[in-house]
Amino acid sequence: LNHDLGFTCNCTCAKCEDGYNTDESGYSDDDDDFKKKRTMPCLCTDELRIARFEEFLNKFVFTRSLEDPALKDTLIQQIAQLERTCTEIDYHPGSNNQVIDLVHPSLFCYVKDVTPVRSDLAQPIPVSDAVFQWLPAEFSVLRNEDNTVQSVSIDSYINNLPRAQNEGLYQSIASVFGHLVPQFDQALQALHDSSRLTSPSAPATLAHCQVIVKLANIVVAPGEVFPGGHWHLEGMRTERIVATGIYYYEMSNVQDNQLQFRSTIADVYDIPYPQNGMSSVHHHFGMVEKVGEDSNYDREMESTIDLGEVATKEDLLLVFPNILQHKVSEVQLQDATQPGTRKILCFFLVNPYEEVLSTAHVAPQQPSSEASVTPSGAESGVMSLEDAKLYRELLMFQRKYEIDDQTNFFERGWSLCEH
Repeated sequence: LNHDLGFTCNCTCAKCEDGYNTDESGYSDDDDDFKKKRTMPCLCTDELRIARFEEFLNKFVFTRSLEDPALKDTLIQQIAQLERTCTEIDYHPGSNNQVIDLVHPSLFCYVKDVTPVRSDLAQPIPVSDAVFQWLPAEFSVLRNEDNTVQSVSIDSYINNLPRAQNEGLYQSIASVFGHLVPQFDQALQALHDSSRLTSPSAPATLAHCQVIVKLANIVVAPGEVFPGGHWHLEGMRTERIVATGIYYYEMSNVQDNQLQFRSTIADVYDIPYPQNGMSSVHHHFGMVEKVGEDSNYDREMESTIDLGEVATKEDLLLVFPNILQHKVSEVQLQDATQPGTRKILCFFLVNPYEEVLSTAHVAPQQPSSEASVTPSGAESGVMSLEDAKLYRELLMFQRKYEIDDQTNFFERGWSLCEH
């Protein structure tokens, strides 16, 4: 990502000019001019840096509130009914029983050479070389003449959400997605403008798209704190996720919390910096020195730029492109003697120009009565819950290394001698 942070340093204090415009090692404390500059107030304040980053972040992160109380109330009631029908609470692996997965794409995922793909469809089926893959549903967006959203339909099943028992919830999920479509349009435009979205032409507004759906609750017991998440992008390369949309539909007894964002420089010329100007880079961009394993190497800076955070309040609709690493902040209780919850409905948008294997191509794998009804011409692929959990564990193990690779890239060191 090219970081056009609107940065022009016109300050002539020692911290800026003697670092930004020149080699920082070329000045002496005995220099009269340097002594004068050391007493000058710095115009490049932390507040201005934060404001620059916030302006940059607003080019890629799009927020507004959902002002549809009837839809919200209906959705909450329908999800509550879904929770009541769950025979077993599915705690997200590794979450210390603080994250409940109501609908999660890692369970009953596509498994290469295990999950049968339909052979009775007229349209060509995307080929997946993934060992494991999240399965998106097929969504259709109907527009009015003025390009506003008229309606959204979900044309194939949402993985791990039986449709027959949850038709009303399907309609509510489609309606929430409809409210997010304008923000997804903005995110696609931002990706196109930054040359991060390969498309045959300027990005059209969403019409037919593939979407991975997730419903998850953070649950904090009395006296506890949710420690927060880890830096990550969404999905694997084979899932082609280009943007994420989140609806924060219910928060109870939790303090304000945030979704934090960071990026990484594209190359050593992505930002201006002086020769060996580590203090200048830290002062103007917030970068920190990378702790190396070998003291014989040149001192390096980490490549990450902490761009800021978005306060995640109830009713928030949030969309951002999948080029920014993000993580959930710590979640604390307002009243430590009572439990607290944070509930979200999440949409992962697949690149509209790169179709992937979806639930239109794979029969349901859940061992329920509905899932066992296989479409005519499709091979049954019912999987036991025990096997599904095993494959989920393997999928998460694979993704751990993908996330580690991403983080190593984001945090890679670079030398300020590279002018």
